Amino acid sequence: MALEGPSVQDSPECEGLSRVLLSCFLVKPPPLSYYRAMSSENRSEQVSICISNIRDDPKAVAKYAYFVVIIQIMNPRVKVGSGPIPFDAKPIIAIAGPTASGKSALAVRVALAVGGEVVNFDSVQIYKGIQVATAKPSEEEKCGVPHHLIDYVDPNTDYSAADWVADARRVIVEIETRGRVPVLVGGTGFYLRSLRQPLFESPKTDPALRKRLKEIGRSQGAEYLYRILEKLDPEAAKRFEKRDVPRIIRAIEVIFATGRRFSQLILQRPAAPDFVRRIRLFVLEPPREDLYRIINQRTEQHFAAGLVDEVKELIGKGVNQAGSALGAHGYRRVCEYLRGERDLEATIEKTKQDVRNYAKRQFTWFRKENDAIRLGGFGTDERIFEKLIAEMSCSVYQNNARIMHLPR
Repeated sequence: MALEGPSVQDSPECEGLSRVLLSCFLVKPPPLSYYRAMSSENRSEQVSICISNIRDDPKAVAKYAYFVVIIQIMNPRVKVGSGPIPFDAKPIIAIAGPTASGKSALAVRVALAVGGEVVNFDSVQIYKGIQVATAKPSEEEKCGVPHHLIDYVDPNTDYSAADWVADARRVIVEIETRGRVPVLVGGTGFYLRSLRQPLFESPKTDPALRKRLKEIGRSQGAEYLYRILEKLDPEAAKRFEKRDVPRIIRAIEVIFATGRRFSQLILQRPAAPDFVRRIRLFVLEPPREDLYRIINQRTEQHFAAGLVDEVKELIGKGVNQAGSALGAHGYRRVCEYLRGERDLEATIEKTKQDVRNYAKRQFTWFRKENDAIRLGGFGTDERIFEKLIAEMSCSVYQNNARIMHLPR
């Protein structure tokens, strides 16, 4: 069944999936005069036609295109594509997954398709000067898409999840004010969860205590720190993986600073910002064997690209080897190599193992995000891009159908 008059489907911009995508978010609808001139009976008929097409069309992207038309029919003052559209009709996209899974490339492609801007939630890419092993996208790889919260924190700064949440909330509002779509991307699940489930107000970091706890972790191992937390707060310990050193250390810090159990304090969470309900989370889940092979290859490439020289330069500039920046996977073992604790070959192999283990923890973390839409492949795969768009369109339609009392 076809729409009367000019329609989304008839536009030459709808040729191919990327064009349909464009129509979903940035479509130039029929002239406003076309809708304003409709009688109430004609409007009702046109909405019925759209609803019928939504029911019958097998393509999820087409469902969203029809939904855009319904918005236009019901409220001709809304200029879809030529300015901000109702926030309920424009989602916030979040792309997560393990390291080396192609998240950044997928985020750029999606941002180009929907008129978006990228917001980073990788806890290492935030640091200035930390380049080689972080896989930050180059200017060429960004393809002109604005990127936020990347390469902007001094590497000697103890930058927390709460700091990132405050910055992310501000940036997301700014992006939407410009009529653009925020596309969040990264592998630090704790950052994203802290945005969606806000943290309680916690005390400032005690640098001396943090240094001491990190020394204990290096000398005694991650599980030793975990046992300390188990004794101090058994309930809090149940929330963490045994090798999640940064979060274990932070929980211990909070207990010492406040004199209260961490598990009690986390019950005092503030309300999440309104936009959180519009976040659609997509998680990349590529085959593990393929991912680990790419991790091994990429690690060798990082060393060949001058990773050791970069770390030497950073240390020479006074960057703290015990800080969060140089303590990250990919950098920590190079610091050990420069201190003479292992040879270069062993350093490379140990770094590969560290990154593979980190990827395993990321798989585990994101499996706990119950509302995530799973994408079984790499972000560079055309099939994954198509599936993300189809799933997103269907999800957005379902949400707005509920709000506007349309069939689902």
